[in-house]
Amino acid sequence: GSAPDGLTAENRRLAARVAETQRKQVRVAAELAGFDGLPEAVRSALKDMAFQLIRNAVYHGIEAPEERTRVDKPQEGTIRITLRPVGSGRFEFIVRDDGRGLVPQHIREALLASGRHRIEDLNALDERTLLSKIFEPGFSTASQNAGRDAGRGVGLDLVKTKLVALRAQLKLDTQPGQFTEFRIQFAA
Repeated sequence: GSAPDGLTAENRRLAARVAETQRKQVRVAAELAGFDGLPEAVRSALKDMAFQLIRNAVYHGIEAPEERTRVDKPQEGTIRITLRPVGSGRFEFIVRDDGRGLVPQHIREALLASGRHRIEDLNALDERTLLSKIFEPGFSTASQNAGRDAGRGVGLDLVKTKLVALRAQLKLDTQPGQFTEFRIQFAA
């Protein structure tokens, strides 16, 4: 499709830059039906969310080429961005990567390491609630020396802020070793 408003080109450049620092190979595929027709504030929010989610996918989701080869995946990871109308003024914005997926145990360990949660509280959480914790301010599974492209301390909590502004709903779907998908539904 067309590359609306430079969004796609921008995202490809970002992914390429982060991938280079991470020694990873990443392809961004985008289908953005109806993007140009959205109000400027919505386009801007989607751009910001895409930026964070792509950076997150390259950094945390997509494995290094040799790791991907070991698990029978193509060396190049794919991040797919889709925008589509879903009827009556509603849209769905999806960012999906074919990386390692979210591993609940890693999230639990990172939350514990942050010092803000007690182990018994974390163990009591169901998987869905645990996964939603990745949107907490300051959350990161990256080590302290993660470098400028991990999240710069601005992580998925920025996405959450934009979701609230758009009155959007988010569904997070992941399969360890397979994929992570952020599916955002909003009215515009």
